[in-house]
Amino acid sequence: MLITTSHRPTRNTRRFVKVLSKVIPYSKKVNRGKLTLKQLALQAIDSGFNAIIVVRNRKGNPGYIDFYSVAPSGELIKECTLRICGYAIPSDYKKLTQATKVVLSLEEVLQESEQQNRNEQIDKLKTLDCIIKMFNVIMSTGRDRHSNISGGICMHITASHKENERKEGKIFDIIFTRCGNNETLFRISICNSSRMSQAATA
Repeated sequence: MLITTSHRPTRNTRRFVKVLSKVIPYSKKVNRGKLTLKQLALQAIDSGFNAIIVVRNRKGNPGYIDFYSVAPSGELIKECTLRICGYAIPSDYKKLTQATKVVLSLEEVLQESEQQNRNEQIDKLKTLDCIIKMFNVIMSTGRDRHSNISGGICMHITASHKENERKEGKIFDIIFTRCGNNETLFRISICNSSRMSQAATA
């Protein structure tokens, strides 16, 4: 997985991308510079990757995460976009080491989805599918905390229940922790993609 920014990233977006590249296994951060998407695709192929993540700005902060698959021919296919409506990066993020695995349990989120109307279920399932593809996760069906995973990071997804957050379109909080001690490493809040404002192209 090649991870980069849109053109002219802000300082906050560059920092976000650095942390993102640490919590996604087998990923590599590259500076965008003046590279086009086509050039990024060729660079991904040269590095042995078949996908690209592009983080775009919104009002000075990381606002959108675009996920592209890369065909052997170099063709880019935009799979999905996540809208970021909040994030928290630890002050010592530079000490983070590359994750070897990301483990995700969906039981609680899927149970919550069953209680919602069909349109809300469809929106959430589409977003979950995008997250699973994007973060290269290993699915888990157990409730254990995977304390025996060496170098593992656990991803916890919780649905938003607060009325004011739901009015703003917030769907999920994605929280990355160390599987061994549940230390929080990184948090991203995801809003409903159907409410995305018109954004500049990557």
